[in-house]
Amino acid sequence: MEAELLNLIRGNPELESRYASHHEEGRLDTPEGVQTFEAEVRHHLSLVTGEEDGEHPYLKRNDAPISRMPPVILQGGLGAEMLKLSIFSERRQWVTEISQGERTIIRVVRGVSPFNDPRLIGRLKIEIGRCFPLFKTTVILEELNRVFDGLINSPDAEKLTSEVVLRVIDRTERVWRELYKPPVYVIEMKGKKTLYFSASDLAKCQPLRINEQWMALFNEQLGARGRDFEEIIDYWISEAREREAAGIPSIYEPVFEEIVKMVSVLPISKEKINLVTHGIWLESEPNTDGAVLWVRSDIISKVMRSLGKSDSDPNMANYLIEEGKLKERSRVHRIERGTLRAWGFSPDIRPDEFSEDGTAEFQGCEDRG
Repeated sequence: MEAELLNLIRGNPELESRYASHHEEGRLDTPEGVQTFEAEVRHHLSLVTGEEDGEHPYLKRNDAPISRMPPVILQGGLGAEMLKLSIFSERRQWVTEISQGERTIIRVVRGVSPFNDPRLIGRLKIEIGRCFPLFKTTVILEELNRVFDGLINSPDAEKLTSEVVLRVIDRTERVWRELYKPPVYVIEMKGKKTLYFSASDLAKCQPLRINEQWMALFNEQLGARGRDFEEIIDYWISEAREREAAGIPSIYEPVFEEIVKMVSVLPISKEKINLVTHGIWLESEPNTDGAVLWVRSDIISKVMRSLGKSDSDPNMANYLIEEGKLKERSRVHRIERGTLRAWGFSPDIRPDEFSEDGTAEFQGCEDRG
C-alpha cells in the first residue's frame, strides 16, 4: 500500500514534503494512517487537475461530521404504521421529517438543531395526531421521547452538524497559521481562493466575518450561525500548520509607521495644553519613567480607521509595548477644566527632537516659529 502511495507523490515536492512530515510524526505507522494520507493525496491531485467534485478526505473518515442521520423507525403504539423519522440539515435549516413508505407526511423546518429545540417534540406530536387521529396523544409523546432520548446519546448525534459546516470543510484545501504579531490564519480554498482571519476574528467567533468573506469570494450566501462558525474554527485550528510571515512581521507595523508620520509634523511642547491644541505633549517630570510623548487618542483612532483597523483593537497596544514603542497604554488626562485620552509613546519616535538622554532640545512651541 505504501509503495503505491510513493508512486502517487513521486515528482511532487509539496506532497513529498508532506509525506516526510507525516512519516516523522508517526502518522503513517498504521494502515489507517496510510489510508487517510492517501485520501488526502488523491484529493490534492484532483484539485491540481481541476477536478473539484471529489469529497474532502476529512469527510470520508469514520469519525467525520455528518449532516444527515440514518432514519429511525417509530415503534411502540405507532409501530403498525411503519413511520420513519429522519433528521438532516438542508439550505442552512434543520429538517425533521416523518415518512410512511416513500411518502413524506410531516416536514418540520427549524433554524436550530433538533436536539436543541425544546418545541420540536411538541410540534411533531401535534402533526402526528392530525395525521393519525386514532392514536392517543400520550402514546405519540411516549414514542417520540423514547426515540429522541436514544438519538441524542448516539454516536451519530455527536457527529451531526449543519450543511454549512460541511460545505466549508469540503471547500477547505489547507490552513496556515502565519506567524505575524498577532498570528493570521490563511484558509486556502478550492478554486485558488483564500480567506483571511486574524486571531481576534476567530477568538470573537462572529459569523458575520465568514459570511462576508464567503459572499465576496464565492458570490453565494453561506448563512453561518454562531455554532456553525465555532465548529468551522475547531476544524481549521486542528488542521492549521505554521509558517513564517511573508513581508512585514506584524499587521500593525504599517499602522505604527503612519502614526509616526502623523506625529512628526505636529508642533511639540512640554506644556500639557499642547495636547489639546496640537495633539502631542512631552512629559518629562521627575515622577515619570523617563520622558513620555503623549499622543491624543483621536489621532491614533484616525490612523487606525484609515487603514481598516478597529480603534478598539487591544492587539495594537500589545504590539507597540512588545516592540518598545509604547511606554504607557492610553489613559485620561485632566487638562484645565476638561479631560482627554492619550497614548504614551517613547520619545524616540521623534528622534530628531531629542538628545541622547531623552530630553527635548527645544523650549516650546513658541520657539519653533
